[in-house]
Amino acid sequence: METVEQGRPALKKKPYRERLLTIMVMGGLGRIHSFRISRRILLWSSLFFAAFVLFSVVIINRYLALREANNALLDKMGLVEEDLNNNKKALHRSRQLTAFLEEYISHTEERPETPSQAAKEGTAQGKRAESSKSASSRDTAEGAKAKSPAELFQMKDILIEQQGAKLSISFRLEVSQPGANPVGGYVHIIAEDSTSNPHQWWAYPRQKLINGLPENFRSGHAFSIYRYKLVHGRIQLGSRSVSPSAIKVLIYDQSGTLVTEKNLEVTHES
Repeated sequence: METVEQGRPALKKKPYRERLLTIMVMGGLGRIHSFRISRRILLWSSLFFAAFVLFSVVIINRYLALREANNALLDKMGLVEEDLNNNKKALHRSRQLTAFLEEYISHTEERPETPSQAAKEGTAQGKRAESSKSASSRDTAEGAKAKSPAELFQMKDILIEQQGAKLSISFRLEVSQPGANPVGGYVHIIAEDSTSNPHQWWAYPRQKLINGLPENFRSGHAFSIYRYKLVHGRIQLGSRSVSPSAIKVLIYDQSGTLVTEKNLEVTHES
């Protein structure tokens, strides 16, 4: 037996060859193109493509979620801004109403004139009317023109305080000759530093100035009074070391005519 087995030739092992996939592509006119590809390459390529698709889906979903959250925040911000604007308008209207109510209350709290005083004033007016008949119309016109417009208003109880970079000015604005109808206008408080180069001006209310004068008289603090009004103005100087050298108050009537201009004294502590 051993001799027979030894006489047989040894079996040759075939080398391992990777099985390749054959891909055939049929073109026009009966042409066929074929190529082979490794199964391992195809398997790894498929796994990479599947992982890429899965990762892309996750990223896209994350992007869409963030975009939706961002749009929701933008909508909320728009609603908040709209509410803020409405609140500012309501606050402005309430301030105007409060100012008119204060003027009305101050007017009603004033003591009315007694009948005897009214009679005396009527007699005095009658005497003045009789005496004015002898004057000519030209003298009357000249006398009206000579009347100073600053007599329309008077400022009393003036208080100026500076705390750091904030300058506060308050005073009592009175009508010189109160009547049955209210008197309205616009108040401008302007502080000047003539020692700086160039000159610096600050205004209450905050507005644009041209050479120390308001560009638009309607940008001032509007008022409508019968007898008096308390005016409080605050000016931001921007620096604690800055101190104005002069302060003036300008009052325009409703037509834009400057009726009162008053320079306030500024004292600096040594």
